Amino acid sequence: MKKALFFSPYLNTPGGGEVYCLNAAACLQDLDYSIHLAWKDQPALTRTLKLLDISLKYQLDPIAFAHFTTRTNLLSRLAHQRSYDLIFFLSDGSLPFLFSRHNLLHFQVPFTHLKPNLISKLKLTTIDTIVCNSQFTKQIIDRQLAVDSSVIYPPINFRPPPSQGAKQNIILSVGRFTNALHNKRQDILVNTFRTMVDTGLLGWELVLIGSTLPGQPQTFITSLRKSSQGYPIKLITNAPASTISRYYGLAKIFWLATGYGTDEQTNPEAVEHFGIVTVEAMNAGAVPVVINKGGQKEIIRHGQNGFLFDGREDLISHTQKLIAHPQLLYTLAQQATSDSQLFDLDHFRRRISELIKPSS
Repeated sequence: MKKALFFSPYLNTPGGGEVYCLNAAACLQDLDYSIHLAWKDQPALTRTLKLLDISLKYQLDPIAFAHFTTRTNLLSRLAHQRSYDLIFFLSDGSLPFLFSRHNLLHFQVPFTHLKPNLISKLKLTTIDTIVCNSQFTKQIIDRQLAVDSSVIYPPINFRPPPSQGAKQNIILSVGRFTNALHNKRQDILVNTFRTMVDTGLLGWELVLIGSTLPGQPQTFITSLRKSSQGYPIKLITNAPASTISRYYGLAKIFWLATGYGTDEQTNPEAVEHFGIVTVEAMNAGAVPVVINKGGQKEIIRHGQNGFLFDGREDLISHTQKLIAHPQLLYTLAQQATSDSQLFDLDHFRRRISELIKPSS
């Protein structure tokens, strides 16, 4: 049986990159590869797989994890990796030397610090395939590294059960609770919703769902809870896939504001590089009203399957338009559900298989 090694530096925090990486592993598992994960913390990995609802048979490879995360001897790395037929490496902004039979480098983030110097050019000679998660990411990576990468969009990971029940007056947002570089800007969403309530919105609830990093300061989520007090706002942390799926099914409208106040050309890392949660919401019939930046523009057809907003005034006006016109809300929800199928697991696995099979 062939062996495949997968590495993501963030397997302890479930997010879009982990959905991508672990579903790619599941795809290769179906192609009769033995799956190995470059990781050393079994509890964290178990937690991630459970939250993402991904079934995977795998072995841990702590040696590979050490090679990818610390300075180690290049010859020992070469000797260890040559036992693998394929390596899938999710970049954290670094370029690795990879030594398996087929080496795939994946970019979730449009890093701007990458330069085609002598060392990076040497590393790129060991890479067979570079894959990006969106055209937005591709244009930055191709420019920085002088390469021609492929694009495989991430897959939808959640499917609401058929007996979900009637939609409720819920506006939903899903994303990590962090004030780090890739901030989902839930603070903007909370403040916007507060404004809408203060100016007359009744009977609607804002639900924010996201993961938190164990052991990290909780100052951001604490500030969100404080500013939400007294308003119909619910914050849910580290929810299982079943809970997230249930809220996707219940929500009528979906909000996302990642990169709010950021120039996507000068700081592309800070905006939504694709936005898988938007597609997941569409799949469940929630109409997206999302920021007009990054990969969101590849998903949303403004006025047809959702709305793109530039500022808080746009966010409020588009949302109020949907609330005031139920037929428009219904029509856009139907189109959003249909368009989401372009990003389903079948499309993703077919494209991954096309990349892998020529090297098999």
